[in-house]
Amino acid sequence: MRGIYIPAILYLLLCGSCSDFIVKPNESNENVEDFNVAWQIIDDVYPFFKFKNINWDSLYPVYQAKAEAALGDEIFTVLLEMIFELKDAHMGMKTKGNVIPVYYQSPRATRDRDSYSPYVVRKYFNKELKITSNKTINYGFITDDIGYIRIASFDKDTYEIYDAISYFLNTKGLIIDVRDNSGGSSDYADDVISRFIDKNKVSPLSFRKNMQPSSYSIRPQNPFYGKPVVVLMNGGTFSSAEGFCKIMENISTVTMIGDTTAGGSANPQWYSLPSGTQIRVSTTCYLKYDGKPVEWNGIFPDIRVVQTKADIEAGNDKQLEYAINYLNTIAP
Repeated sequence: MRGIYIPAILYLLLCGSCSDFIVKPNESNENVEDFNVAWQIIDDVYPFFKFKNINWDSLYPVYQAKAEAALGDEIFTVLLEMIFELKDAHMGMKTKGNVIPVYYQSPRATRDRDSYSPYVVRKYFNKELKITSNKTINYGFITDDIGYIRIASFDKDTYEIYDAISYFLNTKGLIIDVRDNSGGSSDYADDVISRFIDKNKVSPLSFRKNMQPSSYSIRPQNPFYGKPVVVLMNGGTFSSAEGFCKIMENISTVTMIGDTTAGGSANPQWYSLPSGTQIRVSTTCYLKYDGKPVEWNGIFPDIRVVQTKADIEAGNDKQLEYAINYLNTIAP
């Protein structure tokens, strides 16, 4: 998900797929209707206007004029331009042709885009990593007594985390790697968290626009792992993976190592417009335990270890190496 300029979007929309995007006379008010509905949906549910200092009302006449002047599918570029005003990596749009334009990407996600590689990670193992059937969890011994679990996403059920953690119950320490994990289901993230707590854990608060904040409890599940844990994170750690980090960092046996996460945690929902186009809108502001939003701020590591594209090209994973040395130091 790379942040791009509007002229580039316009090129993609008008030239990328002629079957889906055709500039034609605007024979109805459909474009204006789409704009009005989209603007109103965002106005009704978007929770970050005040936090981001966005005057949404002031943008209405600007984009209304553009919508009225738009011919045919030119309305897509108008809506995208309006959406980009929010600088929100969860926002997006899907056309009737099922084309999904490129989303905004946070500066930290852009910075860390090439600073992690699973192929470099595998060089640190003398055996093939085990992989779960849903292909989202890899795990293996990185030393004789330190385990490593890579969770690539929370898009699929993490029930097989049971097998992965059971495999490492006799180790002295464990590394959980959620670098470049773009999120998925917060329920699946909480399922993993539940293996590292021995009593109920209350989440930080969250709220929707014009609603009271709320929280929930995560109940412990077996197997329980109570030895030292390192969570590896970076600017590609996003959405529910950040929700995972914000709770894990508040567990006494866990140390967060790597770099600050992307800063996007918002429970996005799809909404339909009159033409059949859909927009994806953030609906929930998730807070950290310190009361600050995850949006834009991200989750800070306990120990920051900067890693670059040059490190990866040289075949070095400095963050992983630091995690191994750290666990050897605190759990000799």
